[in-house]
Amino acid sequence: MTKTHLIADESLGGVLREYIEVYRKAKVGDYAVQTSRWMGNRGNIAEITRVCDDGSGVTLGGHPLTHGEYLTLEPTDIVHVWITVGDLKGLVRYRLVDRKAEVGEKVLVYGHGASYVDGVRTVKRTAQDGHIFFDRGGRRSGGYYVLIPVNSEPAEPTPDIHDILANLAARVHDLESQLRDTQGNVERQGVEIETVKHLAKSNEEDIRLLDERTQPKINELTLTSRIDGTTKIDAKYSGIPTSEVLAKILDGGWGR
Repeated sequence: MTKTHLIADESLGGVLREYIEVYRKAKVGDYAVQTSRWMGNRGNIAEITRVCDDGSGVTLGGHPLTHGEYLTLEPTDIVHVWITVGDLKGLVRYRLVDRKAEVGEKVLVYGHGASYVDGVRTVKRTAQDGHIFFDRGGRRSGGYYVLIPVNSEPAEPTPDIHDILANLAARVHDLESQLRDTQGNVERQGVEIETVKHLAKSNEEDIRLLDERTQPKINELTLTSRIDGTTKIDAKYSGIPTSEVLAKILDGGWGR
């Protein structure tokens, strides 16, 4: 959780303003809080009065510090204003809003030439040019902030339960439709795979039958020659002779 500090903002007439700790190098005029124990000043809050020329550190509250020994304080748009309502007194948190004020709203006036005008005022009347008027004078736009109580700011809208259920039902319907489409695709792919398997099996059977029909019917080869009417078996070979076997038979070298 970000730590906050209350510091009197002199640019706004000394009103207490919330500052938050940020991790960045400070500039002259920034507020910062010391985090080291140097000189026993841990937790000291002051303005940065000097930045070293070589960029190695700063001077905070008259003490030189490295950049790792402090945290820069960044102003927020939240101020604490002392309010009196009847017998009740106390600090109330307001948000500074830069817009034209309306009648009845509280404003924080600052930077007026007459210092008695500065401070928290209630708007009594407004002009079209943005000029506002209150009990002790008036102020043009750019010289005041409208004060909006932090606790009265509208909360983030909470989604209606019926809208949530309707959105959920629509999402479920979409998911069911996607599931049905996926199942249909799987089933179609299964049918296509079975069809391909059947065609492959049928093709294998056709190839087998074709192979049987094209096989030579020769189981035995007998080469004979006739000399003076007498049949002489020169060679006999069982099976389908290759060209090499036929060459040997014709050459007379078979069986030698």
